[in-house]
Amino acid sequence: MGAALGQVSGSVDRIVTLDSENRDASWESARQQCKEEARLIAVAAGAEPRSVDVVDMSEVEVPYVGKSGMTVRMRVRVVGDLFSSRQPMASEGEMQANEEVSEVSRWSSAAGGWPVVDYMWMVV
Repeated sequence: MGAALGQVSGSVDRIVTLDSENRDASWESARQQCKEEARLIAVAAGAEPRSVDVVDMSEVEVPYVGKSGMTVRMRVRVVGDLFSSRQPMASEGEMQANEEVSEVSRWSSAAGGWPVVDYMWMVV
């Protein structure tokens, strides 16, 4: 007998209106924001920050909303390994991610040890 443990995921599904003056830059900015938001959701759910990777990403123009070619539906899904406090942090750059996990752990302890996922603090 054994035990199986799946990875922790986070996802974002958003309609984005692009800047008409600088379409390419605003598209890239929206893409990065969606990836970061999905990463934060996964970390809040218990993922190890260093292990989070994008596994699925979809960007589709939405021609029937707003100005043609300026509205995009972005969907991002990330997964990461379950966080273990025994894993050492690799560098000073990882300290922020460690603080995010510590904050989530504090919420979990306050809830009697159960994992707490609070979607109210997502970066928008």
